[in-house]
Amino acid sequence: FYIETHKLDMPTKLNVMPLWQTVQSHLTQNSDPNLADDQYKMLKRMTSIIDGAGAFRSHIGSAHGRGKSPPKLTISEARLAVNASHTIVVFVMEGLHSHNEPAKSPF
Repeated sequence: FYIETHKLDMPTKLNVMPLWQTVQSHLTQNSDPNLADDQYKMLKRMTSIIDGAGAFRSHIGSAHGRGKSPPKLTISEARLAVNASHTIVVFVMEGLHSHNEPAKSPF
């Protein structure tokens, strides 16, 4: 959705990592250089979370055929995958819909 909305080049491989790399390179950085550097570091580290969530989907999901004995996943592991993924999706979608307006300070 993000790639199509911004008319970016769709990667040839539609796995999660090439899609994320396309989106990540387009995300607007904070206008403060120090904060932009911090934001870049956080988004770069999120790549590992996205890769892990994609692997969970491949290994746990039924799209690739799990066989008779699929791997067991605990509730806390599932919650970790869902909540980490949710954080990334909300960040991207809020940026998409807010036109990157700066947050209002509560102070």
